[in-house]
Amino acid sequence: MSKLRVISTFCVAAVLFAVANAQVDTCACEPEDTVCDVVVENGANGCLQEQIPCTKCACVADGNSTCTIETGTAFVLNPLNGTCNPVTTTYAQCPPPVVDNVEGWYLSDLGQSCDSKCASIGSYCNDGPPTAVNSFAVASPGLLTIFMANEFNYACPREFVCNGCGDNMPAITPQNDGPCVYSTAQTTSMCSDFSNELNRACCCGSSAACVVPLPS
Repeated sequence: MSKLRVISTFCVAAVLFAVANAQVDTCACEPEDTVCDVVVENGANGCLQEQIPCTKCACVADGNSTCTIETGTAFVLNPLNGTCNPVTTTYAQCPPPVVDNVEGWYLSDLGQSCDSKCASIGSYCNDGPPTAVNSFAVASPGLLTIFMANEFNYACPREFVCNGCGDNMPAITPQNDGPCVYSTAQTTSMCSDFSNELNRACCCGSSAACVVPLPS
C-alpha cells in the first residue's frame, strides 16, 4: 500500500489560483503546521483517506519564505463510492530548513584533539588559522589575549610560552591558573594533537570562517 502526495480540492484550487496570478516558478510563501489529508491506495481503483500532521506551504503576498512551484501527481478521492483517480496538481514546495553554519572557532575539551572537536559538530579541522594565530602571537605580545577575548570571551590572566606542550597552540591551560599559551617552536598546529591540560583553539571549517587578528 503506497501513499501519494495529495492536496485537497480546496488546497489545489488555492495553489492553482496563486500560480495563475504569479506566472513564475517561485512565489512568496508561508509554512503552516497543520493536518494534511493523505489518500492511500486500497486495492483496484479504491482509496482511503487519512489525516496526518504535516507542514505545508501556500503562496501568499509578502510571505517570509520563497517556495518553488512544483507539478506532481496526486489521488483525488470520490467520497460517494471510494474510488480515486490520479490527477496532475500544482503546489508550493516548502524551502528546505535552514541549517546553522557550524564553521568557526571552537575550544576543544581537555584531552580532545581539534580533529575530534570539529567532527563532533559535523565539520572538519583546518590547521591554517591556528598556526597563523600562534605565529602572530610570537611576533606581537598581547595579540593572543585579544584573540581569546574576541573569539571565546575568555580573559587571559597572562600569556605564556610553552615549547614543550606539543603542536597544540594556541590554547588555554585551565588547570594552571588559566594562562593563554603559545609556542615559539611550533611550525604547524596539528589537528590530531591533544593534551590533557589544554583547551585548544580549533578552527572548524573554512579559513574564511575563522578570523585571525593581525599583529600591530
